[in-house]
Amino acid sequence: MNMIWLGLTGAVASGKTTVANFFREKGVPIVDADRLAHTALARNKEKIVNYFGRDILGPTGDIDRKVLGLKVFNNTDKLKFLESLIHPFVQKKTEEKKSLFQAAGHKMAIYDVPLLFENDLQDKFDKVLVVYVPESLSLKRLMKRNSLSQEEAKRRLASQMDIEEKKKKADIVIDNKGDLDELKSQVDQVYRDLLNENP
Repeated sequence: MNMIWLGLTGAVASGKTTVANFFREKGVPIVDADRLAHTALARNKEKIVNYFGRDILGPTGDIDRKVLGLKVFNNTDKLKFLESLIHPFVQKKTEEKKSLFQAAGHKMAIYDVPLLFENDLQDKFDKVLVVYVPESLSLKRLMKRNSLSQEEAKRRLASQMDIEEKKKKADIVIDNKGDLDELKSQVDQVYRDLLNENP
């Protein structure tokens, strides 16, 4: 039996993690691209510090992702260098995990990846699920969650593909304008529909 390989994405602060957790509660294994990127950063710490300088280290001696983010923001060369260290590791680990899930007999597995469309990954999945909220709501939630000014939050959102574009490209859209119960029942429905398609 083929396992459904589902790509999960959305805008910043759209509720992607909450949706992933609802699927996880159903026993669906999740690969978290951000977590793998964290691991890749830690493994390549020395190379990254040599390239960017010691001011990217936080008080604990770990790489401060916010500081590093500012250094690569709008700098293509620096971003390319960083991606050359992170992407191959993330891709390799993702493929390994996917094979393990398939071998374990899972009917469905999810890859939670913020920049799915931006990195042109949509063809790697059986279906792409977008968690949708209008930009105005993302902005409000992001300001509250990360204690950002409106200007900072707008910049964060502008660094990704517009959510309306993502919505158009999605195979499945989960609308997260409502409350948690509403969100959970949409996840339940999507889960049932996908399993029915792939009995």
